[in-house]
Amino acid sequence: MKTSRLLLIMIIAFIIGFVLTKIVIGYIDLNNNITPWILVTLFIFPSSFCVQAMLKLPESNEHIQLSSSELRRLKGIVRSKQLKLCLLVFFYIISAVIIVTMFLMKNLNLYFGSIISICFGLIFSSLSTLLYIKSIMDEIQSFKSLMLHRDNKAKKKNELINNLTNTNKE
Repeated sequence: MKTSRLLLIMIIAFIIGFVLTKIVIGYIDLNNNITPWILVTLFIFPSSFCVQAMLKLPESNEHIQLSSSELRRLKGIVRSKQLKLCLLVFFYIISAVIIVTMFLMKNLNLYFGSIISICFGLIFSSLSTLLYIKSIMDEIQSFKSLMLHRDNKAKKKNELINNLTNTNKE
């Protein structure tokens, strides 16, 4: 998934979360005692998934079947994906800080509806990044599968060559 598409999805998710929360707030009465920690914990799920993907990415360089040119190209791809994942973790941290800061404002009662709407917009936006993270995890898994198939194919080829050379000697 391209970065521009990811940003577009995040912006659309933010707008949907913001507008939906604004509509819901119009129909229900919220008390002002909501703690930001409940909302901040919603960022733990996508951020933990993101960190897991960041830790799995370097494993793709460990395959001995890769040629030097493949390894060189793969390192560039892995670096760019790790950078995007680092930026997502940074986004989660900044969003959590924004949520906590908004709840610490002095005139919380005046802006409570807008603050809650912004919070849920950020939460929807962060949850939308799960699509991108899942696509990276799928790419990692398909690459590992490709390497296993390549390894099995090479082993079978070597076995066949060994069998042919052994039968020719007899």
